[in-house]
Amino acid sequence: MTEVLAATGDAHVLAYRRTFDELEIEIETWDEELRVVRARGVVVLHDIGTWECDGVVRFPELDDGDLRGYAIVNTEDVATLTFNARELVL
Repeated sequence: MTEVLAATGDAHVLAYRRTFDELEIEIETWDEELRVVRARGVVVLHDIGTWECDGVVRFPELDDGDLRGYAIVNTEDVATLTFNARELVL
């Protein structure tokens, strides 16, 4: 079972920005609330077409030493944005 860190319901990713080893993801929820997820110590980042966002989950496939893997999943539980990081701020 996937560990859900933040359930966002019917939301979408407005934008994300990576600057060196930091990642900032802007998520707009169904009620138009803006949530920002920040990751520090990012080494790996894969985007296969992020738009829908049903939640932020752990993604153990990208764990590496002190780095932990995370993903944005869509409404079909497909990981569309995956990354690893030393720290995640929700």
